[in-house]
Formats: sequence, structure tokens, C-alpha cells
Amino acid sequence: SSVTVSPPADAGGVRIVGKDGKPVTAAKNGTPLYFDIPKSPTGTTDATDSAESTDGAPRTPDAAAGSAELTVQASTTVPVGRAFTSDSRSQTQILAGSSESTVSATAVATWGEHGPIPALSAEKNCAKGTLDIRVTNKGDQPYTFDLMGAAHSVPAGATRTIAIPLQEDQAYDFTLVGPDGRAQRFTGVLDCKTQGAAVGTKTQTLDEPAPAPTPVTAGNVPTTPDLAATGGSDTTPLIAAIGLSLLVLGATALSILHKKRTTQD
Repeated sequence: SSVTVSPPADAGGVRIVGKDGKPVTAAKNGTPLYFDIPKSPTGTTDATDSAESTDGAPRTPDAAAGSAELTVQASTTVPVGRAFTSDSRSQTQILAGSSESTVSATAVATWGEHGPIPALSAEKNCAKGTLDIRVTNKGDQPYTFDLMGAAHSVPAGATRTIAIPLQEDQAYDFTLVGPDGRAQRFTGVLDCKTQGAAVGTKTQTLDEPAPAPTPVTAGNVPTTPDLAATGGSDTTPLIAAIGLSLLVLGATALSILHKKRTTQD
């Protein structure tokens, strides 16, 4: 897995640094990030100050009022595998591969001598299926803003999180507008699941035994097949004997009639 830190294109001299003040382009979970703010052109000292990206920026008397944004993107490869079986006799099919999962978060820090000093960030909350927009106000006055047509206010020194419900694979595009007209846009897609469930199939993990195939039956089929009937039965010998007797009697009667005619002649 990898985590990259991207500063804005119009940073204006603002750098993303670590605790040691060195520029940061890669990070890991729990790494604190800071905005290194350049001094104001009218400043009398070489004063650069650091502001933690998730908690807002402290007041910097020698820095001109402004804001900066950073984007953190994390990606990892998730191995996936499925075994597909059939209800009838069939070969088990095993599919294996990997899926690339990427999440990103954006943070905005604003600094100034007086008034509200907001720090904005957005994070995908896969457990709740929401996009959490976090607003921290480190200034000395309330910070009011408009989001999705509704007005919100964060008191001085307070933090507020606004959860926007989303569906899986739903694209979002929200714009937060502050009192001075400055807008912060959050775009992306809620892609928490690495692979959807297969439709119309039965899945089985590899460590489970495959179910035994169900024997196929064809109704009440006799176990010992009989030969086709050919017309023979138990009465066949009797019929043959009667027929033979009648044949003999007929031959005898013809012989007697022949002798009588011979005697008369």
C-alpha cells in the first residue's frame, strides 16, 4: 500500500512538511502533517509558522492572511478469490485475482490575524456509508458557511462534523461556501466495496468441502430390466399339442374316405 501527499497547484509558497520541517510527499497512518506558511512581504522578521492540517492554523502575525489545501490519497491491492459450485454434478470453478482500492481525503487550512480561521477536511466513512465533512474553527469569531443549501455555524475554537449519507458507488460533488465567498469543493465516489456479490450463483469458500452430487433419478425405473414380450406364454405348449392332434385326425379322416372310394370303384 502507498500514501501520497499532494500540495495544491497554487500553493503560493506554502509547503506541506513534517514535524522536522522537511517537505513531505508520502505518509502513513497517523503521520502528522503541517502547513509551512511563508512570511508576509511586509513582515519584519523571518517568521514562518506551522499549522497542523487537521486542526487548523494558529495566528501568524508575520504571515499574510490566506488559505491552503492538501490532498492525501491512499491505495492498496486487495487479493480476492471465489469458488463457484453448482447444485447438480458440475466441476467447481475457482476465480482468483486482486482489486485496487483507493481512498482520498482533502484538508484546507486558513490563517489570518482576526476573525474565524477554519480548517476543512472530508473523509469517506465506509462503516456508516457517509462522507464526513469536518470543520474546525481556530479563530476568535464564529465561522458560518453554506453547504447543500443549508446554513451552518461553528463557534470559535470548536469543531463540527457534517455527515452526508451516500450509496455505494455514488458520485458526489459538494461545495462549501464561506462568509467571504471562498468556496471549497469536495468531489469523488464512495467506493468502499472491492467486489460485489455475484448474482444467481452460490459462493463457497475454499476451505469448505464441496457438496456431494445429488444422484439423478428417472422415476420408477425397475432395477432389473425385462426383455420385450414376443407373444409366448404358459399356454403355448397346450395349443401346439391340440393343433398337432387335429392335424393327425384330419389326415386319418382323409385316408378313410380315400379307401372307401377305392372299394366302390
